[in-house]
Amino acid sequence: MNIAAFNGSIRGAEGNTNLLVEEFLKGCEKEGARTERYFLKDYHIQYCKACFNCWTETPGQCILKDNMTELIKAFRDSHIAVLATPLYVDTISALMKKFLERLLPLVEPFFKEDESGESVHPRRYETSPRLVVIASSGFPEFSHFQVLELLFKRIARNFQTEISGEIYCGAGELMRFPVSSLKEKVENYKKLLQKAGKEVVRNGFIKAESQEEINEPLISAKMYRKMINQYWLTKIKKS
Repeated sequence: MNIAAFNGSIRGAEGNTNLLVEEFLKGCEKEGARTERYFLKDYHIQYCKACFNCWTETPGQCILKDNMTELIKAFRDSHIAVLATPLYVDTISALMKKFLERLLPLVEPFFKEDESGESVHPRRYETSPRLVVIASSGFPEFSHFQVLELLFKRIARNFQTEISGEIYCGAGELMRFPVSSLKEKVENYKKLLQKAGKEVVRNGFIKAESQEEINEPLISAKMYRKMINQYWLTKIKKS
């Protein structure tokens, strides 16, 4: 199984989002999957021009000459595409949005009716990778991921594929700087991420019980707000 992880964090390998991705991919690799990591910040990706040449003049090929040629190939060649992003303004990062918009050559211009009765563009190729969503938020509550949950359901629909799992981690800073009382809980959470990776390779999806465990908050919102506020007060006083 080929798994390609596309990371839309501007912090790249140093970001909280990548800590989640790496643990998930460790689990995938332990089950024998081949994994590749793509930090979108390291690639030259232009904005989609909405010229539709990829539908008419050069079907399936974007006229823009940049690194998206490589990234689209990696996306197409994968059995599972991991879409990883920090939560910014209740949604995906600008980097991830730019990447997703440039996947337009993977569908055709025509309309067809999907199973729900909605109009959708037919996909250009016979298959499309299943998706795993990984996102990190600075806020502690799971409710902050409401927009992402709906958005990725729509994205999967657009590409006529399925979501194999969703990993939404609130209080993401704890993954990098766990307080002493939470270190054991954070380590257990990392094991859960690896377990999720194993399940995706083994079964094609994260099991429901594992999904529920992953969605459990690392810390209470009240306690986390207190910690964060104290942190910023200290930073402000120093400046």
